[in-house]
Amino acid sequence: RGFKILLEILARSRGAAIAEVGYTFRPRQHGESKLTASIALAYLVALYDLKFGRFVPLRFVKYALVGLSGIFINALAFWLARNSLELRDSRALVLAILVSIASNFFLNNFFTFSDRRLAGFRNLLWGYLKYNFICLGGAFINYAITMNLRNDFALNIDAANLVGVGVATFWNYFINLNLTWGQKSA
Repeated sequence: RGFKILLEILARSRGAAIAEVGYTFRPRQHGESKLTASIALAYLVALYDLKFGRFVPLRFVKYALVGLSGIFINALAFWLARNSLELRDSRALVLAILVSIASNFFLNNFFTFSDRRLAGFRNLLWGYLKYNFICLGGAFINYAITMNLRNDFALNIDAANLVGVGVATFWNYFINLNLTWGQKSA
């Protein structure tokens, strides 16, 4: 992985004898350092991936972060639809849901699945339709689990909803990973 190769060697060399050999660089006379903020971020990402990636893939963490942003986008869109557009609650809610789903799709396309990014109008439209259909399945899963836990197991509705959201999130992630952004990275 580029400049981080020593990190990978150290992380994957269990039980190897490793020692530090000091070296003092002379002041740079030509050119510029290749160390940029993106390289430093890539280093931190590699650290996460090497330590926790086999348990919780970084792509899932990104997907969850996009999902969390969708909550705030939904709330903002709902507020704007009610207060600026003066829509009734039910219509404002539908608009807020549509805005947050669209936002999540495009953020996931740009951020979570950047190595599999959908490009071109046709691919984006087809991906967006698949994403909506898959998330609709997630919504049904969330609803069914929440109501089942509340009605059949007398679980608090908020706790039941959290379980439903968690299962739906995994569903949405894995199905979207394989169907919406299923092509292999180049």
